[in-house]
Formats: sequence, C-alpha cells, structure tokens
Amino acid sequence: MPLSEGVSDPKRYPLQVPWGGRCDGFIFQQTSLGVYVTDHQGKTLYVNDSYVRISGVPREELVGRRVDELVREGYFDHSATLLVLESMRSEKIRQRIRNKVSVTATGNPVLDGDGFLHYVITLVQPRKGDSVEGRDAQKTFICESPLMKEVLADAEKAAAFDIPVLILGATGTGKEVLSQWIHERSRRADGPFIRVNCAALSDDLLDAELFGYGPGAFTGAQRQGKKGLLEAASKGTLFLDEIGDMPLQTQAKLLRALENQRIRRIGETKEREIDIRIICATNKDLPALVEQGQFRADLFHRIDGIRLHLPDLSQRREDIQPLARLFWRQLIEKYGISKELGDVSILEQFAWPGNVRELKNFMQKLYVLAGERVSPDDIKRIAEKFGNRPKPVQDLKSRMKEIEKRIIRETIQQEGSVSNAARVLNIDRSTLFRKLKG
Repeated sequence: MPLSEGVSDPKRYPLQVPWGGRCDGFIFQQTSLGVYVTDHQGKTLYVNDSYVRISGVPREELVGRRVDELVREGYFDHSATLLVLESMRSEKIRQRIRNKVSVTATGNPVLDGDGFLHYVITLVQPRKGDSVEGRDAQKTFICESPLMKEVLADAEKAAAFDIPVLILGATGTGKEVLSQWIHERSRRADGPFIRVNCAALSDDLLDAELFGYGPGAFTGAQRQGKKGLLEAASKGTLFLDEIGDMPLQTQAKLLRALENQRIRRIGETKEREIDIRIICATNKDLPALVEQGQFRADLFHRIDGIRLHLPDLSQRREDIQPLARLFWRQLIEKYGISKELGDVSILEQFAWPGNVRELKNFMQKLYVLAGERVSPDDIKRIAEKFGNRPKPVQDLKSRMKEIEKRIIRETIQQEGSVSNAARVLNIDRSTLFRKLKG
C-alpha cells in the first residue's frame, strides 16, 4: 500500500523521512520496526507488517481512522502522534496497545521546506523491561514551596496503593498534572491513563462515553457499538476531572461500577468486568454539594480516599520563578528561537488568579512579543498591556495579612510540614490554610 493513498494530491507533498529514505510502503516493509504513518490531522494512512505483528491489531482496524478516536476507544493508552501534532517535534513515549502490548513509540514530524507538517511517522518496537524513559509528569511539576512538597509527599504515598484520590484546587492549579504524576508512580503505570472532563459533555453523552453502548443503542450510534472509557481504563487509571459537575443519574451508575468493578453498556444486558483505579478532581466544595443534594453522599465517601489540596499559585510564590523558566525552556525547544530571559522576580508581584495556567499563558505572550533579551521592564510592560499589573500599595490590614502569610510559610519551611507548623503556631491546619489563602 503506497503512503500516498488517501492523500488528495500527493504530488504537492514531496517527502523525505528523517533517516533519508523514500517514504513509501516498500522501504517501510524492509524494517523489523513497526511503522505507523498519519497525515497532518492524525488520520492513519499506513501501517507496515511489522507493526501489525508487534501490536496484534489488524491493519483494517487502523487505516482510515483518526488516532485521537483510537485512543478514546482504548486501542492506545496515549499516542506519540498526538504529541508530535501538538509540539511539532519528535516525541518518544512508552505506550500500551489494547492494554496488552507494551512498546516504545517514537513519533517524527515530516515537514516541507516552509516548515509545514504533512505526515507523522512513528517507529514502534517492543519494550524490554522498564528502561525506556517516557514523558514524565515530574519533569514539569515544579515543587520548591513547602506546601507543594507536602502535597507531593502525600501523593507519592498514595501512588503505591489503589486507594481513590480526590484532588481539590482552583482552576489552573495543576490537578490533571498531579493525577498523571500519581499514575506514573503507581503499579498501574504501564496501563492506560484515561482523562474525562465531566463538565465538557452533556448528560447523555457523558453516559455513553463512560459506559459505552451496544450496537444500535440509539440514533447516531456506531453500528458495531463502542467501548466506554471505564472499560478502556481497565488495568490503569481513570481520571475524572470536574467530578462536581457530574449529573446525579450518572453518579449513581458510576458508584455501582466502582463498587462492583463491573459495567453494563447502554442498550445491553451483559455485564463486563473492569479493573480500574480512580482519581477525581474538582474546584467545587463537594461536602457543600452533598448537603445541598447536588452530589451523592455515598459516591463522595467512595471517592474521598486520600484528599490532596493543591494550593493557588499565590500560596506557593517560591515556585513562580522556576515555573516561568521551565515554560521559557519549553517554548525555546518548541519554536527553536533562543531568547535570553533575565530577572523574573517581578512575576512574584502579580496576583495570578488563573494560577499556573495563567502564568504559562503569559510566558507565551512574553516569548512572542519580547525581543532577544527580556528585562523586568519588558515583563512589566507586556503584563500591563494585557491588564495584569503588580499588586497596588496595600492598606495596613492587607499588609498585616501578608506578614502573617510570610510567617506561616517560613514556619512551614523550618518545621518541614504543615502539621508541625500549625502545632508550633498554635492553630489548626484548616485555619492555617485559610490564612494562607485569605
């Protein structure tokens, strides 16, 4: 099968693959490596015989399908192709195929002379042992502040067990990053990590995505039916983001699935076994929702195993400069344009209500708009251009609050934990957290 099959006008795209060979089926069939080729939209164009042998997946189940759909359906736990489409550079990951075959997948972008991406060619080989480095969440999880160090210490303990984890924190604090950090340190690290945003789907669609459906279950359903994400996450971790927005009827079904480790697809009577570890996250007050009748008490107690509080960025100011420099390095790697970043301490003077996500977004703006050397004046000018100004001079009450926060942070640093600091300051943990946040 020639690579050009399915491409509307292959003559427009003269290709040279990274190792200098011709980009056609004949060359790819000569290698013992699995070869998986997609177009610039992630549509599968070609897999060689070695890939079929390594993966155990028939060619006809892949060719013509989008990779993101295959990930959602559980063919892959994640995808080097999707990472390449996002980063426009080579990506190397550990991957599980159909939750059975463990491989190393190296995705390579194929660009034309103008830098436009036309294909992604991924080379796949079976893994031997666990020596291959994947994309590790720890590499992007900055942890200099005492509060974050304590959160990660608890997260690492939780990772060793299948106990549910509930991550609380405001929008943009890094709840999904922490959930993957836990997964990658768990005994399920070689299994799938499946993300679901409960707030992003309608009630009916959320049910179909979570539990799957049988053939002809409803109008518009796939003819062969579809595996749900609870099944796709089996032997791995299911991350339910914004669980506070899950409808009550779905909560009841989810509780039964977690209690019994069994699910029933929509439109079917047959029960199917699952084996999942669950991590949930929310920026809402779940106990308050329980009191209001908007969240089931039994489900809350089922998911409230180890509770982790992610602090706002304003509560972990020690992390602002390291995070800014990390995002800067990532931008240089992504775009290949080196820019010198000077003193960034002024960033600590901003409020960052959007937390880490807002800081990352600002660093992107700074990278685009600043010159080759970035000074504190550049940072201030560009921040003010987008409405972010250093905090104004405070009144006495506000200054006292800031001094109180500084004393608390220094005590945590000295005592080594939030619990010890609360004991030394003669306040309880909840009061300490409230003072840090206020």
